[in-house]
Parts: sequence; C-alpha cells; structure tokens
Amino acid sequence: IEDPGHGQTREALDAQVDLIVAAGGDGTIRAVCETAARSGIAIGVLPHGTGNLLARNLDIPVNIRDAMDVVFGGQDRAIDLATFTSDAGDDTSFLVMAGLGMDAMIMTGVNEDLKKRIGYLAYFVSGVKALTFPRVKVKITIDDQEPVAFKARTVVVGNVGFLQGGIPLLPDAQIDDGLLDVVVIAPKRFLGWLSIVARVISRGKRNNQRLARLRGTKIHIEAEKPVPMQLD
Repeated sequence: IEDPGHGQTREALDAQVDLIVAAGGDGTIRAVCETAARSGIAIGVLPHGTGNLLARNLDIPVNIRDAMDVVFGGQDRAIDLATFTSDAGDDTSFLVMAGLGMDAMIMTGVNEDLKKRIGYLAYFVSGVKALTFPRVKVKITIDDQEPVAFKARTVVVGNVGFLQGGIPLLPDAQIDDGLLDVVVIAPKRFLGWLSIVARVISRGKRNNQRLARLRGTKIHIEAEKPVPMQLD
C-alpha cells in the first residue's frame, strides 16, 4: 500500500528489463509511467482497476487475457505525460485527468465496498451525491493568454477525453498531441445539469456559462479558496 508502483518500477529499470508490465488501475499505471518516463522502456498495461480510463482511451481491452496479447504483440505508442504542481508543494504527473471541485468529491466519495460489487457504477452513485457541491470562483490561464474567470462546480484538465461508458467529456482531447484540454462545468441550479448532459452527449462545441472547454500546453488554475483535488 505504501508503494503504488514507483519502487517496483525503479527496481525493474535498475535490472535493465526490456518491458515493464503494470497491472492495476489508473493510479497504478500513473505511478509506473511517471517513474519510467523518458527511460526508453516500454510499458505494458493490464487494466485491473475499476475505471481503467487510460486503457479505454487507448483501446486496450479490459479483458486481462486480451490485454496480455496487446502487451506482447501490440504496437508501441508514445503518449503525453502531464506535469502537475500545486501550492501545497505537490510535484507529480498524470496521464488521464486532473480535477478540482465536484470531480474530486466524486472520486474520493466512492464507497469501496460498493465499488467492489458494482464496479465503475459506484462512481455514478458518488456523482449523484456530489451534485450539490457549491460553485467556486476560479481563474484559469491558458499558456500566456489573459486569465478567464468562472464560477465553477468542477474543472477537469484532461489528457484523454472519454469517461466510462464512452461519455465524451473532452471529445477533442488526444493523448499524444502535446496539449491539455480543459472543461469547466458551472450550472447555477440542479436543472442546469440537464442541458450539460445533453451537450456532452451530443458533443456540442459552443461555450456558454454552464459549460466551457479550453485547450493549451500549460494550464494555471487559481481557486478563491481551498478545494478538493484529484488526479490519475
């Protein structure tokens, strides 16, 4: 538990292996890839978690036997690794998504026993509970542009675009384009979620006060007060 993959990956690199196979969820895969980044050693992914968003966005089968075929017979692919830094002194990386506000409440509020029984549907249950997360003032700066202010319930920075079930939260995101995609979700009332769901499913691109998407190589987010954060 105290080492989600960093130490094991360093041992594998020291042993000069040709391939590292990471079996686990997105958090485990992140730890392995963060340590092995720029080493030139390929990483094989065996999706053994609940969400497995990295595998799903890379079209790696979630069936372990089929995923193993990809590990040993698939095509190597270079992907982006995003750097994450916070005022709290965190300095790490992520492969999938980083979020603050309601998104983090969903991830941290999942009941582990329920997750074991029903899988990623447990995130839906947690999401319903998190719908009441209050809006928070944030300023978002993309690269060297002027900051843009929002009053958001959640902000998600994505290196990939699709959630479980193929939901296109950031439909234009590509894991190897050198860019990060941002979605700001800011409904004023509960009914505002209906139009957001419709826009996400229909892949509507127009920005408005309820949902806005941004893109850049460097994203700086400043919240008016401390808010929960998560990354994978």
